Amino acid sequence: MKISDVIDYSLESIAGKIKNAPSEKIAELASNNVLRSTFAITSTFAILTEELKKELLYLIQEISQTEVRKKDISALRVRLNEFILSEFKEHEKHLTSLNIFSKFASPEIIKFINKEIDDTKSTVELKLLVVERKLSERKWQIYWDLTKMALSAIIGGVIGAYIKSVLGA
Repeated sequence: MKISDVIDYSLESIAGKIKNAPSEKIAELASNNVLRSTFAITSTFAILTEELKKELLYLIQEISQTEVRKKDISALRVRLNEFILSEFKEHEKHLTSLNIFSKFASPEIIKFINKEIDDTKSTVELKLLVVERKLSERKWQIYWDLTKMALSAIIGGVIGAYIKSVLGA
């Protein structure tokens, strides 16, 4: 199975998982009669941010344990950024359908949502940079190990030839 297929399946699964926590918060706010407020918007987006970060960091960690290539990481970066934006837009649509977002949206709320998006993206980007660095270090480690083996073989050959010439064989 290709890594892109694994990522697609994983993101579909994550999309289902992350909807639970904001929905539970909406239900809790509705039971307390504070559903129609700016607090409902900010708290559900904050919960969405935390759930997204948790699930995406876990996905990146699991992918980094495989034989992933650097170009796969670049594709993953693009796919994750698209996914983050789509999930925030979908949550905004959900709140709009509940007549929460359209009623209480303000420039401050939009600014808050953008900060949450940036927070999620920067957390994911940082983790991807760490994975890229590990891949780069692993590549250089392989080159270094091969160089050590080649140098050992050359030195061993020189020493063997010297011993052979000294012993007169």
